[in-house]
Order: sequence, then structure tokens, then C-alpha cells
Amino acid sequence: MIEHLKPWMMLGVVGLGVLVAVSWSHFRRWETLHRVLMAGCACLGIWAFTLFGAVHDHGPLGHQNFHAHDFYHYYFGSKYLEDWGYHGMYVATVAALEEIGREQPSKAIRFERIRDLREGSHFLYRDEFMPLAEAARARFKPERWRALKSDLSFMRDKSMDAEWWKKVLLDAGFNPPPSYAVIGGAVSNRIPFNEATWKWLGGLDFVLIGIGVAAIAWALGPVPALFTFVVLGNAPVTTYNWTGGSFLRQVWLVFFIVGLACLARKRWAAAGAALGASTAVVIFPGCFLFGAMVPLAYRARRLGSRTPLVHVALGAAAAIAILVGLSLAFYGVGPWLEWRHRISAHDVTFFTNHIGIKKIVTFAPEAASQNFGAGDTVFPEWSAALIAREHWARPVDLVVMVILSIGMVAGGLRARPAEAALVVGSGLLVVWMMPASYYTIYVGAFAAFMLANRQTKLGRNRFLVVAGMLLWAVVLAHMAGDLVVQSFLLSAGWIASILILSAMNWLEHPAVDQTREQRWWSIGAVTGGALLFLGVGAIYRNWLHTASFLPPALIGSGRVIDVLDVGRADQEASHHVEIAEALRVPRVYMDTFGYRIQDECGIVRKNGVMVYNLAPAPRGGKLVLRTDSFYKGDLLTTVNGRSMPAIHLEPRQTMFAYVEVPLPSDLGDGPLHVQQATSAADVGIFTIWLVEP
Repeated sequence: MIEHLKPWMMLGVVGLGVLVAVSWSHFRRWETLHRVLMAGCACLGIWAFTLFGAVHDHGPLGHQNFHAHDFYHYYFGSKYLEDWGYHGMYVATVAALEEIGREQPSKAIRFERIRDLREGSHFLYRDEFMPLAEAARARFKPERWRALKSDLSFMRDKSMDAEWWKKVLLDAGFNPPPSYAVIGGAVSNRIPFNEATWKWLGGLDFVLIGIGVAAIAWALGPVPALFTFVVLGNAPVTTYNWTGGSFLRQVWLVFFIVGLACLARKRWAAAGAALGASTAVVIFPGCFLFGAMVPLAYRARRLGSRTPLVHVALGAAAAIAILVGLSLAFYGVGPWLEWRHRISAHDVTFFTNHIGIKKIVTFAPEAASQNFGAGDTVFPEWSAALIAREHWARPVDLVVMVILSIGMVAGGLRARPAEAALVVGSGLLVVWMMPASYYTIYVGAFAAFMLANRQTKLGRNRFLVVAGMLLWAVVLAHMAGDLVVQSFLLSAGWIASILILSAMNWLEHPAVDQTREQRWWSIGAVTGGALLFLGVGAIYRNWLHTASFLPPALIGSGRVIDVLDVGRADQEASHHVEIAEALRVPRVYMDTFGYRIQDECGIVRKNGVMVYNLAPAPRGGKLVLRTDSFYKGDLLTTVNGRSMPAIHLEPRQTMFAYVEVPLPSDLGDGPLHVQQATSAADVGIFTIWLVEP
């Protein structure tokens, strides 16, 4: 199938399902016809979700419902959690695979780089991770090590070549808490991974999703349940590519949907237990559990009806206690401590497929023209820059987050518990957390519950808001192919949709007595306050710095004694600049510290030389150069005829980076005469600072 047509076909499938849903919500006489039409749309939705039936391409093995990359992380991660914990998964895998390669030369792999699972955006190189391999192996009992090697050897047969494996170990590891491993490990340690099982293990999630949709049918009826299949994963960042054909990735989802269904049927204890289990499995559904309790707490206070609230709370507490207690009994406290450290690092890493308000407030237009993957330097530096940007205006962001949360919670005070769980929970999720976008697979259930609320005009309008956001998300697959832009736009659209739904709830059922005009004033106050503080943060973060700006971290305790702004005629003349090719290229980029900077440069090409003079530096110090290197190579510097240490250049492309050339203290009392060349194809040199200690 022609690839560029797929987004439009997906848009057609979702659009058709939305049309049938809108018709169903307005015309109640033709129930049978709508059920038949929606059943057809559901089949199309499943077809689109499975990549139009192509599932995963395994080359000689054909197209299989087996996501090798994700299966490795979740099947192996849960099966061997007791042996390798959270930090040792990749190191132990390297040790086992290289041992397999020595025993079976046809399977030999030599790893040079893996992700450091103790941190979020750093990598370990061979001389760093190989000393850890023996300790990782020592954690295994002999029979468990043999089992791991057997599983990995079979996985080697069913996965791609050695280069594929090298990319797998650049991912982010196994991240659900030990309470998930209680469930996942119970299955993975009892169902072997072999020729008889590998093709259907990836289908367990389809069974779980089917149970969830059946629960929606039980609670809401067949049409909303079938509509879940239309929406299921059919958005640019929740597609089958991410988690389809994996291993028990949707355990949390089935608990979550069952919890919603029980809320709708007023089975309070069961609802709490299911939502509590979902929370224990992946933590973030705690937002939905809180959202469900918002209207129940309001009713308990205003009407004195405490039974639903107490039953939901007790059911959730019991489920969480059981799963956490079992994890402590099976694995001990150690994995929980490792998971806490691991997830803390993971949560402050700005992966391109994460969404949330942090992706909105830290967005820099200059960073959006490329996708940042697992590069040696670009991704870690880009992530670190966004982390820095997030810290700068955190007090302002907290005000925004509190204002938005108040608006969302207020809108849910008199909503139905299931709808409050969805609206309030979804809002709090992206305001206070930064979830991976593939978790938005639950929007199928969200849309189903919004669709079922067709009793009032405002209820039908709420569904139209959700439907519009769904269609917009699918359009993004064609309009914004860059994941950085997609995550920004999806985050903004998500929050806007939740605020609109919350406002509609407030207009229909305000929690305090207000006239229609007062309700609009309340909504305007929340919206205006959030926009005001968002604007303050945006101005602060995106202030465009001039070429002479040097991040304070690079100055440290020293002081700048000279600056050469390459590209300015007066600066070049005063510093006697000579460049073989006088090419001046203006740039506006985000630098590796998160600042936006406008500067222009001179281009030093391979075999070319740049010459300039700087002030005397009798105490030594360092040269700091701003670059946007596109090529690998070395920067070669000579000062007063003496060679300085070569500085390695890595491609940063659409980011300003800084390189530091240390200067000794015996260069004399006269001006510095500097010559610079590069072994790279070329390097852009924008501004140069002489920093004295």
C-alpha cells in the first residue's frame, strides 16, 4: 500500500465512524441500522489499527503479530526482574548475547554502545559497560542464566540482524513498577518463549482489549462499545507500531476500562478495585482514580452520601495493597528503590513521543525541524536543554498548572463519576505528568463514554469536541511529520479539549449557584489566568539573546576578557580575522543550555584555516567557541605557535553547541595569535570568548 495514503485512509475510517456516531446520538429510532453500520466501522478501525492488516514485517518470517522490540522489554523485563533489576537489563543482555555468539558464531554480536539505564539520556560505551557484565551475570542462578540465554537465542532467531539488536539496547529499558511484574512475571515465567508460543503471545493484548470493550458494552450498550474499536490507536502517536503485538502492555487498560464500566453501573467497590489495580500496574491511572472520586467527594459533602466514596476508596486501596504487597513478597524492596530511581530519570527525559504541558512550555521553534533519536550527543543535549528550560520558569508553570487543575476539578464536581474520571484524570495526567503518547490508546474508551452521553444537547456537544480532537490528531499524521511538532500540537490540543469539556460541565452543572453570566466569567477567569502565566513563561524562556551572550555555566568563577563576534565587520577588523572562505550564515537556534540565540558565523572548511587575535591571557584560561557542527571531526587549535588539545566535534545540526579549548598559563603577556582548522567537512564558528580563571 502506498505509504502516503495511509494517514488519509485512517482519517477516512475515523471520520466515517464519527459520522455514524453523530447520527446515532441524534436519531434514536434506527438503533439496529446504527449497530450494523458501527460494526462495519469497528472492523475498519481494527484493520486500520493493525497497519491495514500488515502488522509487523519480519522479513523471511513474514508479517507477524509479534513486536520483537517491545516484547523483549516486557516479556524479558518481567520474567527476569528478580535477576537483573531495573538497571542491569541491558548489561546482562549484552553479556548473554555475546556469550551466545562465542558459542554459536552465526549469532555473534559485538556491542559498542548501550543506554545507561541508571540515567535517562546517557549512554555507556564498551569500556564502561563491559566491566559491569560479570557482576550482572553473578546475580543470576546458573539455571536462570541458562534460561535467559535460551530465550535470547530464540529471540535472536525471530528478530532482525545484529544491527537491530544494537538499536534495541538504546531504548529506555523496562519501566513499569514491580507491581506490574507480579502479573507479567506470573505469565512470562509460566508460558515459555518458543516455537509453539511466539506467534500468539503478542495476541494476549487483543484478548485484554476485547474484555475491556465487552465491559463498555455491558455498561453503555453496543454502539459506544463498537465505536471504541474505531478510535483504538488510530492516531499518529498511538498506532500499532508502538505497542501492538507486544506482551501484556494493555493490562492497565483493561483494568481501567472495567473500572469505568463499573462506575457507570454504580458498582463502587469493583470500580475502585479495578482503578486501583490499573494504578498499581503503571501508576499514572491514579489521576483517573482521583478524577472518579471528585464528584463522589462532592456528593458526600453536599448530600451526605458517603457510601460510594468509601467503597471506591476501599476497593482501590485493597487492590493496590495486594499487588504492591505481592511485589514486596516476590522481589523485596530493592527493585522498588531501583524503579524509583529509574523512573525519576525517565520522567525528566524529553523523549519526542511524550506529551504534556511541559512539552508546551519548553517548546523552542528552532528545535522542531528534526527528530531527535538515540544519537550520541544530539538527543542527550537536546533533552538536557529542555530540562533546563523547564526549570527556569517553574514557579510560573506551577501557577499555570494549579489554575488548570482547579478548572478541571471544578468542572468535574457535578459530573457523572465515569466522565469525571476521564475528563479530570486526562487533564491532570498531562498537566502534572509527561506520559508517553502511546498510552493515549485509552481515548477509544474516552470517546465511547462521551458518545453514550446523548440525553442532552450539551452532552452531544461534548462528544463533538472529542470527535473533533480525534480527527485533528489523525490529520497531524500527514500535516506534521516531525515528532517534536506533533507532541507540541497534540499536547496543546489535548489540554484545550479538556478545558472545553470542563467548561461545558460547569455551564451545565456549576458546583456553586451562579447565573449564566457568572458561569462565563468563572470560565474566562480560569482561561485568562492560565494564558497570562503561559505568556509570561513563554516570553521569559524564548527571549532572543544576542551573539555576545555566553551561558553563565560556561563562565563559572572566571571572567570574560575578550569576545570575537564572527560576522560583524567591526569585530573581525579589531581582531584581525582571516578566513579563507568569507561565508556568513545567520542562525537563530536553541543552544545546549536551552537559551535561544541569534548569531551568524564564519565557515571553516576542511584544509582551510581561520586566523584571529585575542587579548593577552597571562594566567591562561580557555577559549569557548559557539558552533553548529554538522559533521564529525576535530577542531585543531594553535595559539602563539603552540598546538592545543584537539577538540572532537559531533553533529548537532539545529542546535548551538559550545566547545572549550584549554589554554596554559605560559603563553606570555602579549596578544594571543590563534589559528584554527578542522578535520571535519566544515564547522561553523559563531562567537569566540576568552575566559580567564
